Amino acid sequence: LGLNVDATTDDEHTGQDYIFIKDPTHALYRGRFRVEKVGRKVVLVLCNGALISVPKNSTNLGYIKKGNASKLSNKSVKGLIKLATEIGVICQ
Repeated sequence: LGLNVDATTDDEHTGQDYIFIKDPTHALYRGRFRVEKVGRKVVLVLCNGALISVPKNSTNLGYIKKGNASKLSNKSVKGLIKLATEIGVICQ
């Protein structure tokens, strides 16, 4: 999470009071937040009143679905599945 709330200078008016985090790799994925400021980054208000900035392309204002939404490589996922199968967590 970026915490530099002064990172944007090119404010835009979106007409939206709330935005959603659409990027499945983002820690706040599926969260709905009140918008404080929009620019290259979006400044959001958390439930405790704290301000945080997130990349605009992680929100519904600029998110483009990517092919691989996992931070794990394909090799890592295959290894994890193999291990889970071997210890009986996944049954074939």
